[in-house]
Amino acid sequence: MPSKTSSINREIFKQINRSVGWVGIIYFLGLLFSLPLQIQMLYSPDRNFTPMYDSLFDVVTEFQFILFLVIPVMLSVFLFRYMQVKKSSDMMHSLPIKREKLLFHYSAVGSLYLIVPVVLTAVIIMIQVKAMELSEYIQVHEIFVWVGATLLINAILYTSGIFVGMLTGISAVQAVLTYIFLIFPAGIMVLFCFNLDYFLIGFPQDYFLGREIEKYSPLIRSINLKNSPLSGTEIWLYIGVTVILYLASIYLYKQRKLEGVSQALSFPILKPIFKYCVAFCTMLVGGAYFGQMQHDWSWAVFGYIAGSIMGYYLAEMLLQKAWRITFHWKGFAGYAVFVLFLGVLFHWDVFQYGTKVPKLDNIEKVHLSEWYYTFEGNRSPEEVNKPKFLKSVENIKRVQELQKAIAENEKGNHFKKYAGHHVQTSFIVYYLKNGKKIVRQYTFDSGKYDKYLKPIYESTEYKKTKDDILNVKNDDADFISVESGQIEPKKIVISDPEKVKQAMDALKKDAVEESYESMKQQKDSFYRINVHLNDNKNIFISMDESQQRFKEWLTSEGLFQQIEITENDVSKIIITDAMYFNMDKYVDTDTSKRMEELVKDGKGIKFSGKSEIEQMLKKAIWSGGNKYVSAIYFNDSKQPEIYYHGKEGVPVSILGQLK
Repeated sequence: MPSKTSSINREIFKQINRSVGWVGIIYFLGLLFSLPLQIQMLYSPDRNFTPMYDSLFDVVTEFQFILFLVIPVMLSVFLFRYMQVKKSSDMMHSLPIKREKLLFHYSAVGSLYLIVPVVLTAVIIMIQVKAMELSEYIQVHEIFVWVGATLLINAILYTSGIFVGMLTGISAVQAVLTYIFLIFPAGIMVLFCFNLDYFLIGFPQDYFLGREIEKYSPLIRSINLKNSPLSGTEIWLYIGVTVILYLASIYLYKQRKLEGVSQALSFPILKPIFKYCVAFCTMLVGGAYFGQMQHDWSWAVFGYIAGSIMGYYLAEMLLQKAWRITFHWKGFAGYAVFVLFLGVLFHWDVFQYGTKVPKLDNIEKVHLSEWYYTFEGNRSPEEVNKPKFLKSVENIKRVQELQKAIAENEKGNHFKKYAGHHVQTSFIVYYLKNGKKIVRQYTFDSGKYDKYLKPIYESTEYKKTKDDILNVKNDDADFISVESGQIEPKKIVISDPEKVKQAMDALKKDAVEESYESMKQQKDSFYRINVHLNDNKNIFISMDESQQRFKEWLTSEGLFQQIEITENDVSKIIITDAMYFNMDKYVDTDTSKRMEELVKDGKGIKFSGKSEIEQMLKKAIWSGGNKYVSAIYFNDSKQPEIYYHGKEGVPVSILGQLK
């Protein structure tokens, strides 16, 4: 005869299936659409093109993410809705069954709704691979990787929903708080990065924002599964967090009182914590938004005040379940005093964050560059391996002096980085002998610290961190090609070993002798140098004014004359102000037609004088940021090439005609 407890268990399972079983069915249908059906269509014999995927997450990525986003969280909400409705809560908790066992039943059945559809989908894909002979395109291990990653992401999202469900008595609040809980680690890091940048001089915002913040949120991490599979560390971390969340849910469920039904928060102790946390987060959002938009301290402060009041008010509305509430000014005043105290600490840098310079004896090496990505950017296999660090005592001392000067003079200039094109950045990383590192990033007026930067930039050690040509031997070069930059380029190839050696010597001397002033200039050239190395790597160099020795060598060998672009290679030039060139009225037309329309509207000048063309060619650059835009029409070319010019690169006779 079955026991009373087993009868209750069977009835609970039946109840769960009746009320929530449809979620598992929808999930299975969604997976069928996103993978087996797509595979059937993509690899149909009737298709002329067969796609190649690195991962099953590549197949309809967006739809798979929607399933991640919706199914686990909504399942946790629907499963534990009985706790959020008084009638069902009283009924379920009156049964002769312990709460931890009740939680196990519900969470276990919910887990099956997430596991079974994934496993069935994987089996169907395996059958498809066998029947359609797709083993060349879809490997068995890829299917298992997809199953494992999907189940793990589902598990942590699902248990997060259960955990949050124990803290609230309203289903809608459970759903919203679950999503906030899932993105909170990554979100709060982003908010801290933006706001600390306003207070701490030298704070390396780009460094922290670039540290794969998405890995701190499983929900955001799921977006990038197609490009980056879960690492071993992530797998164990997610498993550990899932177990902790489930155990915490058991504890909270046992402590939860029935009176928590229909309450925004089931535990009274959480209400002030929630209220102040919401106020703090919205304060950070307000400060970050207005500070970024207006680039001004007063606007950032306005954002902090407005965000704090709004967050505090919204939290009170949620807790009191009404929009007409009693605003607790005393509580808000206490919060404001605490935040003001924190602000003063950071503003006056009482911890000496920005001015901290490690002692010379403690430094092993130092990195100095213009931005973070030079330090952290992944080097492609085709790139030459060059050092990132300065190790000489002289250069380490120079970097220390640079940092001290900037830290002493730039206090309060936290919005300098948004001032425009006339600023520059120094990104500094000290590697200490004890294994630690100190990272700082400073933005300042361009040219302000040239006396500190000049000896560093002009040192051969620093130039080796920038110039590939200084990190290869002459014998490593197979041949060198140089070509002009027009649509139909002229090209020369240097392949004789002795000539290659001479060319390499000239290129290296140009790199070593280049001045700091030249390195700072925005330079482009009509000529491109490609050093082809014997390990299939290439070094690309723009042959600008700094390659004077190399140009002289080419000329002496009679090679430069073969590729030289002169005024005789150009039929005409049209020049206009960059402001007009980028106007919406002209953007949708092709380049040639756009420039002709600008001339017709009186906003551009067309000329073909050889002396004017010669002057324009000397100062033309490809990259934007200058005031004037020119369309250079090379002979026998219907479409022009676009170049940019500063005021000094435009003939006076033409400059006077421009509006």
